[in-house]
Amino acid sequence: MATGSVPPRRIVFLLLLKKRLKLQMLLLVLMLMLIAQPNDGGFEPVTPPSIQVTNTTVKDLMSIFLTCLSNDTGISIHWLFNSQRLRITNKMMLSPNNSTLQIDPARSENSGDYQCEVTKGLVNKRSDRITLNIKALLLTFWNFATTAELTVEAVPPHAGEGDNVLFLAHNVPETQRFFNWFRGNRLNMSNSIIRLITYRSKIEKGPLYSERETIYTDGSLLFKNVTKKDAGVYLLIVTVEDLDEKKATLQLYVHDPVTPPSIQVTNTTVKDLMSIFLTCLSNDTGISIHWLFNSQRLRITNKMMLSPNNSTLQIDPARSENSGDYQCEVTKGLVNKRSDRITLNIKGEPPKPKKHRPSLRGIIGIVAQCLMGLIAVIFVLVFLWRSRRGR
Repeated sequence: MATGSVPPRRIVFLLLLKKRLKLQMLLLVLMLMLIAQPNDGGFEPVTPPSIQVTNTTVKDLMSIFLTCLSNDTGISIHWLFNSQRLRITNKMMLSPNNSTLQIDPARSENSGDYQCEVTKGLVNKRSDRITLNIKALLLTFWNFATTAELTVEAVPPHAGEGDNVLFLAHNVPETQRFFNWFRGNRLNMSNSIIRLITYRSKIEKGPLYSERETIYTDGSLLFKNVTKKDAGVYLLIVTVEDLDEKKATLQLYVHDPVTPPSIQVTNTTVKDLMSIFLTCLSNDTGISIHWLFNSQRLRITNKMMLSPNNSTLQIDPARSENSGDYQCEVTKGLVNKRSDRITLNIKGEPPKPKKHRPSLRGIIGIVAQCLMGLIAVIFVLVFLWRSRRGR
């Protein structure tokens, strides 16, 4: 063998070692890629929204507002009706960001389940269902005729002194010429309150007009600031094209005044797991108190406590699902009043950073690398030992 030449066996070994090292590096890169691969989807979390509604049970032709509440930003909002994408009609209106849906006027065909859906990137969440019940006007039929009877009702039927009451007319004939409102249940011009001549758009005031009455084009009458002296029977007479007259009466009840309550709260924005106290304040006596959450009767959970007279509501601990609008309602006899809404915002604590723990995949990769390195070292040592013996 020439001086300085490399034995053929060593050359073969070096080539094999080079290939083995390349394979080892390739396996190491693959292991690192697998270990570094994210286990989650990589999407930001989205919290389910909730719906706030003015009232879930209303009468035909009234207006309804539904608001989609979400603490997330950068979202788009869509509305669903009976689990299908809501088809917006000419009786509906959406706010610029779609968060508020107005139905005006609401009809019986609008009854059903409503949801709002928020979308952020490829993630979407839906709210719980809110069921709307739009009560159709009750039609009275005579001898199974197809024409409904004229009716009137006081809204509310039981008012407190100082309240405004609407005398709402239903099933008004389409060919009306005159609307006449009277005090009492008989036609007596000395008891006339107000008269609307529809074909001339003219209003005539009667002897009992008190500057508190406003008549509308459908014959309904708004009675402001009622007193106990205003209690009694009222008569509406509608004169149609052939001078035939349709009549309907209602009974107005006026009770002692009830003032709207107010809510005192320790703080409207608190952190998760803190305690909150809400107190319903009212100067009236002999009242009962109830609480409402997002316009629905509040369901008392094991994290809530009421004082003996229901005036104070304690939530301990408060969680993010307790965020929303709260009201208290006071009732005295047949009259009830609600407070303004108080919005609570319970902020959840930021998630704690996760401690890094090697996964099973990572442990296997590390063990495999150690074994491959050990084998390579043993191979080199054996090769060197044989080389020395061969000299």
